[in-house]
Amino acid sequence: FWAQNEDIIGTGIKFFVLLNYLRRQTDETEEYERLYTLWDLHDLLIHIEQTGGLRPDIKLGLARALTHSNPAIQNLAQQLKNKIQFFINQLQGSKNYLSSSINKLSEFAHSLAKTFGREIYYKAYALNLEDLYLINQNKTQILLLNLWDYESTEKNIIASFFLSYSYFLASQKNHLNQARLSRHSIILDEASSLLNGGNIIQILWKCLAEMRKYGVSYSFMMQSIDQKWFQEIYPNVWFILLFSVDMRQWKMIEQDINSGISGTHITASDVINNKLGSFYAFFKFKEWGNSTILV
Repeated sequence: FWAQNEDIIGTGIKFFVLLNYLRRQTDETEEYERLYTLWDLHDLLIHIEQTGGLRPDIKLGLARALTHSNPAIQNLAQQLKNKIQFFINQLQGSKNYLSSSINKLSEFAHSLAKTFGREIYYKAYALNLEDLYLINQNKTQILLLNLWDYESTEKNIIASFFLSYSYFLASQKNHLNQARLSRHSIILDEASSLLNGGNIIQILWKCLAEMRKYGVSYSFMMQSIDQKWFQEIYPNVWFILLFSVDMRQWKMIEQDINSGISGTHITASDVINNKLGSFYAFFKFKEWGNSTILV
């Protein structure tokens, strides 16, 4: 960011962190008051640019901070108030003073916090997977997480968190009654873009070796299996739905795919020239060996 953007966005983030902190200290009746996110900062700057002032909820939060019992919070609030007033004053001489910062923040318009399709309250904002995995086990919940706008490193961190934490929580469930043991499926589309870090591969290698008995499955969708991470987790893969591969990828799986076939073997040409709408399903069974079917 240019210095001006850094000053504006940095001030806004500090301001919202302060307001979020105060919201965590509200009484029971307001305990689910929603946290401010980067998307809210984007909307706030638009509001300031269009009206030259703050929204009522922002004004209320600022007033709480300015009259807080802690002098450090009062001082910080006063500094931030002065900064924001400076930005508002600058708009009088330049109507586009905030435009560049607004454009920078527009990248977060579809951030993770908003893809759940509901208000994010601070108890849920930390993605409390204990509730998801251990409570309401007789219900079906579907969470769609859109990581499109995240950088590669951020994608890896988020994916690593879900994979490792799902393993931990699954191991904590009551396994005495297997019939009522809730099942969970985590599906990663464009998996190749997520599973390319050393740390996440170690997580996967450990998880895949154990997760079946915990009622948790992972499904990875990818364009190519000719990658190092796939080779490392391949021994613990249960099944593969194979639509089409090139010759190099075919050589990686040729022996396994044909190991369960007693008649005519599948050839590279069969898979490479596979018709649209059909696929090979290859299963690895611990006791029975392997099986491959054409769907």
